[in-house]
Amino acid sequence: ETLAAALRHHTAGNLAEAEQIYRRILAQDPRHADALHLLGAIENQKGQNDLAIEYISKAIALDSSKPEYHNNLGNALQEKGDLDAAIASLRRAVALNPGYAEAHANLGSALARQGKPDEAVALYRRAVTLRPGYADAHYMLGNVLKELGKPEEAIASYRQVLALRPLDIPTQVSLSNALRESGHALDALKD
Repeated sequence: ETLAAALRHHTAGNLAEAEQIYRRILAQDPRHADALHLLGAIENQKGQNDLAIEYISKAIALDSSKPEYHNNLGNALQEKGDLDAAIASLRRAVALNPGYAEAHANLGSALARQGKPDEAVALYRRAVTLRPGYADAHYMLGNVLKELGKPEEAIASYRQVLALRPLDIPTQVSLSNALRESGHALDALKD
């Protein structure tokens, strides 16, 4: 019940309240893997990557079977700039749960940053196949396709984002730029 209350605060964006509850849980049980993991997730949200990595690594040492732990560790490592370790952790998350759309997208982001756009495209496509309404994955897919010189495919991805989030300004700008670069300047003015 205490963890559920902390999760409600965490999900609602009340990080300070959630953090207090996670810390209370850990004061009673320092080996509570979920509380360690979620405290690490909060530290990552606060930009404290080293602390996030420390807490989530402790959670994984206690229970390495949870793909969410590996996904969040991969995110913290990626934000710290340790792409090799991030990719290894994100690959573990995908191996543990092949249907985990967010892990596929996060792995795609790490590989794109590592200069492997073709692998990133495959992972983003897998993420949107698993979860068609995953607007962020459609957007990231569009960005990589645009970088690969495939503006028509990028345009389709950006339009998918706008079907899900019509007022998304960054996507509107990206779509307009892709339309212009693909020779559809008049369409850019309409969109």
